[in-house]
Amino acid sequence: MSNEAIYIHGTEASEQDRLRLLNRLTNRPFIDYLAIKRPIKILDVGCGLAILANEIAELYPNCEVYGIEYSVEQLAQADQAPNLKLQQGDAHHLSFDADTFDIVYCRYLLEHVKNPVQVLQEMHRVLKPNGEIFTQENNIAITVYDPDCSKWDTIWQKFINLQTDLGGDGLIGKRLYGMLKQANFQRIELSIAPQVHGFEDVQFDDWLLNIIGNAESARDKFIKYNIATSQELDEAIAELEALRTNENASTIFYWNRAKAVKL
Repeated sequence: MSNEAIYIHGTEASEQDRLRLLNRLTNRPFIDYLAIKRPIKILDVGCGLAILANEIAELYPNCEVYGIEYSVEQLAQADQAPNLKLQQGDAHHLSFDADTFDIVYCRYLLEHVKNPVQVLQEMHRVLKPNGEIFTQENNIAITVYDPDCSKWDTIWQKFINLQTDLGGDGLIGKRLYGMLKQANFQRIELSIAPQVHGFEDVQFDDWLLNIIGNAESARDKFIKYNIATSQELDEAIAELEALRTNENASTIFYWNRAKAVKL
């Protein structure tokens, strides 16, 4: 049996479109966070459609970039620059030798695996001495809206519960420090990547569409596991749809980030 949790979002075309949107919203700040300054060897763990890995490979053609992804369906749709090498595999058992990479990173991955500490231990193993790990993950409980969206808040809590039932963890962002320590990383530095948008912000509507897409992609599982009805989902989504046209609306969220070193 695989160590992977059941992926809450699925791999339908609409979900792939949401992932492309999410990459457009978040890739550039994360690339800046990596602060790549010289030709190095980089591994993206859980690369998905490899949009970020491909962007890094194109921006830094002298770097060797590798991506590993569990989903064959996502890899089949991935772009691939000449210096990007992709392979299917399990993040719990990376198929690379120890001390191979200068940078290893993951985003939006640890919430979906059954044993995130084991994944981090594998990332530690394949890093060179003095190599760096970078992570960016959710704690979706801190998402807030103005005006309040009570029906959406109820569904969002049920989303957290559903992800837990499936073997994942929608709150994992707040656990990064402790998990990195368990995986034997040193010099751990925590930070956040904000998603703070008012109605007039150019990213406001796209961010809400991304959030709505999270619930839509899990609709079948909400119903299958008796977590929420289709009507409850429709009513909750209607609240966020109303925000999209409310000139006084705003939303606040932040990604939890952590970087550390293998000594």
